[in-house]
Amino acid sequence: TIQVLDACNVARAAVVGPSMGTLIALELGLRAPGRVLALALLATALPMRVAPKLLAAAKSDCAEAAAMIAHWGHARAAWLGAHEGLGLAVAGLTLAMLERAPRGTLHRDLLACDRYARDVTTLAAITAPTLVVLGGQDRMTPPRKGRAVADAIPGSCVVTLPGAGHMMMAERPMAVREALWDFLARRPSVRV
Repeated sequence: TIQVLDACNVARAAVVGPSMGTLIALELGLRAPGRVLALALLATALPMRVAPKLLAAAKSDCAEAAAMIAHWGHARAAWLGAHEGLGLAVAGLTLAMLERAPRGTLHRDLLACDRYARDVTTLAAITAPTLVVLGGQDRMTPPRKGRAVADAIPGSCVVTLPGAGHMMMAERPMAVREALWDFLARRPSVRV
């Protein structure tokens, strides 16, 4: 991530990470605090354990793993179309995206999440203003685990999106956008 900032000639940035991206954002906030204006963590947990059944499916059959993620990653309301997204199409889009990934990518990513070993107590060293956005019905990174991450980061704030699952950006795109906008707009050094 630091190399990306360097390549783009960006000295400091607000970093937004969903799911696995929250682990990357946390590492940046801990390893290079001077490069981080703010952190926004969407659907986070620490540790971020992955169900053994999902890891096995990702290793041997990406289609089955994609189906599990589409099922577990969306709130029940998503399957009924009871949110601001596209109803059943949201789960279908998730399936299509995951199935297009190069073979082995999903397994490597899930394994990295599962093996990420940082202890939640180390997050007290984060100095960047931090927003944690939780899906009220997230079954992959349950809200209580996201709250534990927020509780460990001094001064962090939490927004919980009722009726949203792990795929909150697809299920509740306007609510996610609003939470990010409200948080980042309060930071004078962040251009939104």
